Amino acid sequence: MSRSASCYAAENGKASRDERLIYASVVRHLIAFCYALKQRYRQKFDVQEYLPVLLISEWEDLVGAQTPHLVLLSALAMMLRPIKARDTGSGQYLVIWSELHAGVAKLQSIACCLDLVARPLPASYSLLTARFLFVWVATLPIVLLDLMHASCVPLVMLCVSWALYSTEELATLMEAPFGGVSSRGEKIPETLPLDLYCDTIVSELKQQLVINRAIDRRVEGGRWVVKPSDLAGGGSDLDVDASGVDE
Repeated sequence: MSRSASCYAAENGKASRDERLIYASVVRHLIAFCYALKQRYRQKFDVQEYLPVLLISEWEDLVGAQTPHLVLLSALAMMLRPIKARDTGSGQYLVIWSELHAGVAKLQSIACCLDLVARPLPASYSLLTARFLFVWVATLPIVLLDLMHASCVPLVMLCVSWALYSTEELATLMEAPFGGVSSRGEKIPETLPLDLYCDTIVSELKQQLVINRAIDRRVEGGRWVVKPSDLAGGGSDLDVDASGVDE
């Protein structure tokens, strides 16, 4: 979606200040969307995390919001309207708007799917499974005594019980991949590294900004050839803040 937004340029190939502002705003909201999803599935909301990314006016819209990720998606859809309005009938900007609007719809679908994944199963499921395993393991020695020597039964019982109850524990962890509280009231650790995933996406978005800046400089200078060094991101430029694209 960030790459699609970078295609929004003037007919002569040079982006105006308004077009750069729209692109910068799109990238800022994409970065903030990553933070919003991370906070939602951790059930820990901190609007201060958006301050280094969003402008003050954009940040104020999230203060007190119950669903910041939906606010950000609505803002993304609103800021794409000038792209559609600019179309003169050729369909050039309508295609870009359609691609970006489809990206917003995909982000909303992802958020809805993750809501289903983060929702714990009913307590009766885990309770029924635990009771079934207990009865099955408790009656297993009755069958084993007819199949092997009595001295081997405790060892076999230990191995079978460990395998089954370890599987149940694994199922409990998979029940809430983002951490939280299980259906039995037990605290579940976070099995998916949300910070790592979020930082990776943010880093790629910032790298895309650096690449677009390098390409814009070549376009404005009349040098259209893109070197592999431009696509690498330019090293120290990767630390650039998303809010400074419109400078």
